[in-house]
Amino acid sequence: MPRLNVGQEVEILVEAVAGLSVTGLVERIAPQATFKNNLKGFAARILLQNPDRRVRPGMTANVKIPVDSAANVVAVPVVAVFTEKNEETGERERFVYVKD
Repeated sequence: MPRLNVGQEVEILVEAVAGLSVTGLVERIAPQATFKNNLKGFAARILLQNPDRRVRPGMTANVKIPVDSAANVVAVPVVAVFTEKNEETGERERFVYVKD
């Protein structure tokens, strides 16, 4: 399942303008991956929803892409998660210890 979808809202932080954050919508995702520095990626076009006149072509920006969310869940550091094979089912199971 893709983590980025057309129509998805993203947050864009423009490095050249301190504190500037704009919202964008994913308009297009390239159908074919490209490789750069041994990493596979897909070019995407993002349409700015609230453009700021200080934003110029060629400026460097960081894009925050929400890939998943969940409500009413407990979060733990990944180092607290253990994985073991269940002898009865043969499946690998993840668990954490809870102090009672």
